Parts: sequence; structure tokens; C-alpha cells
Amino acid sequence: MSTSIMPPTAALPPTQGGLVLRPAQAGDAAVLSDLAFRSKAFWGYSDSLMAAFREELTLTEAQATQAVVADVDGVLAGFYLLGPVTGALPAADRSEVESGVPVGELQMLFVEPDFIGAGVGRVLFQAAVSAALTRGWRRLYIEADPQAAGFYEQVGAVTVGERLGSVPGRILPLLCKTLPTAGQGGRGSRATYWR
Repeated sequence: MSTSIMPPTAALPPTQGGLVLRPAQAGDAAVLSDLAFRSKAFWGYSDSLMAAFREELTLTEAQATQAVVADVDGVLAGFYLLGPVTGALPAADRSEVESGVPVGELQMLFVEPDFIGAGVGRVLFQAAVSAALTRGWRRLYIEADPQAAGFYEQVGAVTVGERLGSVPGRILPLLCKTLPTAGQGGRGSRATYWR
């Protein structure tokens, strides 16, 4: 399994309509954590459950330096964070990983509530897929919030199992996006819209 963490691309290309992807910085950790919290709260979770999510939604400065953010006309609209697989995988996937298939995990992808449904998440996900391909990964695993599983299915991920969440008794869907290799269509489809 590939566990190296690589910094995001230093100069990411702009996309249409004022949406620009850029690497985050260590000083962005608190702002990104707050955005993640607001994004999760969008789904109507209770205050007590949101309090239980606080730790998992808090980025360290080191994590922030690995994140890629989407700015829309100067407003922080969302971010993603890639990293090594951090939890259990289904047996078939685990045996492939143990045999050396390079994989990784989409550890976070959050969109500011004002931008949910505007396509920012699709642009961020496609950028994450492109970054995963650059790292040589063959699969991208996603431990999804149940409210977000449909989004990941729409962008080509399939459910491969479940994981226990950080909150006791909470079971989360585990999805996987198989990434194209040379001869399988290159980098796949591109998200070129967001509004």
C-alpha cells in the first residue's frame, strides 16, 4: 500500500466561472475545520451528534498543508484531503492492497453550504481523482457520510462495504472509485462545470 503523503500540486489550473483550485496552507487549518463543521451540519444532525463529530472534522496544520481548496471569486467554497487508507477494507480489496496495489483514501471532501448543489463538489472530486492518478493509485476509497453516499455514486464510486464511524454505533458506507490506468481512457471524464 502506498502510504506516502505528497503535497498537492503547487499550481493548479483555474476552472470555469471564477472557481480556482489552490493548495491550502498550514494557517488554513482552523478555517477549513470550521467549513467542514458547517458542511456536516447542513444535513440536520443534532447538536449532540455534531459535538461528537468535532474531533474528526478538525484539521491539523499538517493536514491543512495537504488539502486543496476551491475558491469561488475569492470565497472559500470547499476543499478535499487525500491520504493513505486509514481503516479496514473488505477482504478482497485488502488482499490486493497487501499484494502491492497502490491505493489511497479521500479523507475529506467538504463544500460550504452556500455552494452545495452548485457543482463545486464535483470539481473537487475530479481534482482529487486526478491527484490520485498522479500518485499512481489504482483505487480511491471513500468512507462517506450516509448523506453523501449518493453523490459519490453519481461520480462513479461503488459501495464495497461498511466501516464503523467515530461515533459509537454509527455505521458508514465505504465506497471505492477504481481509477483508470494507461490504456483505459487516461484520466477519465473531467468536471468542467460547477454552476
